[in-house]
Amino acid sequence: MLEVLEVAEYIAYEPKIIRGLDYYTGTVFEAQATNGEFRAILGGGHYANLVGDVGGSPLPGVGFAMGDVVIMLVLEAFGLIPAEVVDTDTLFVTVFSEETLAESLRLSGQLRASGFRVIQAEPEKLAKQFKYADRLGLSRALVLGPEEITSGKVVVKDLHTYEQVSVERERLIDFLSQKD
Repeated sequence: MLEVLEVAEYIAYEPKIIRGLDYYTGTVFEAQATNGEFRAILGGGHYANLVGDVGGSPLPGVGFAMGDVVIMLVLEAFGLIPAEVVDTDTLFVTVFSEETLAESLRLSGQLRASGFRVIQAEPEKLAKQFKYADRLGLSRALVLGPEEITSGKVVVKDLHTYEQVSVERERLIDFLSQKD
């Protein structure tokens, strides 16, 4: 069947693959880059009892999860990210910690509602978030940590000059609009 579908060259049986979740009850699988350079892009498998295990009626299924960081690395390595996908004027909203995630999401929503393009980070070390924004070619990052939340401010950081300014949250939209 794989030959009929003309995908046989992309499939390999590997009985040593083990997924780290114990709810899989059958076949498990992983997808990797064809050059084998990266860890799994996605992985998943068959489960017969997952819904039952969390309180529902037993319902078999197949599922998978995909790693956004790995897929970005693969796309970058193969030159498959068009330059026009991310505009340098897109704003990058950092997430200081799990505790500040809701406020960062709220800020991203407000910015989008005001017409800005926004990429929302995930809770990571700020240096790693800035490096990611730089790799995307973005010019500005917004930092909303505990101090900023308490004081009602947002730090706007220029990712090219490394200059930053603290802006009152209620004035942020106007400030960003003037910078465009």
